[in-house]
Amino acid sequence: GNVLYLDWEWDADNHARRLAAICDGLTLNVKELDGKIIYRNQFASLADSAVAVRKIIIEHHIVLVIVDSMGGARGGEPKEAKLTLEVYNSIRTFGIATLVVDHLAKDDEDKGKHTSPIGSVYSFNSVRLMWRVDAARSETDDSLKQSLTNTKANGKHQLDRAFSMRVDSDSDDNPITISWLPEDPRTMIEFLSKMTW
Repeated sequence: GNVLYLDWEWDADNHARRLAAICDGLTLNVKELDGKIIYRNQFASLADSAVAVRKIIIEHHIVLVIVDSMGGARGGEPKEAKLTLEVYNSIRTFGIATLVVDHLAKDDEDKGKHTSPIGSVYSFNSVRLMWRVDAARSETDDSLKQSLTNTKANGKHQLDRAFSMRVDSDSDDNPITISWLPEDPRTMIEFLSKMTW
């Protein structure tokens, strides 16, 4: 189905370049996605934009909304519970699947825990399924290793997943091809110290 990408982080040109690079890595023609991925550059909070977003969802038959990222969607102080709850209450009115990109709390990064999203406890409590993404440069080649750990599930926890991401580019901000290869997370030495026995 169609996807709505709400972007507080970047702009339409950067999004288009990144999407084209991902399509190239998947050997897809980016033109095949015309009208299927609706991009919207966001400035107001998600709560303030909710009515306009619901109209887009209906008009374009959207089945997935991507919120990039929670900090911008919140529109204010991360630790303010009211703002976080407003974002998740707005999402509930969409009535469809929503993927929210968030960042880790700084104090957790410093301690190496990598467990909780930044801000109010509702950033964790309001979601049904949460994945932590860790990334590290490969020790054996020039790829970026990524591990996905299911840190919360309202239901069955999912198994860890891992990928090697390779970016071919002509400059730092102009990727030509982005490709992912699935990996067995148990064989990735970059993440062994974070895994359970």
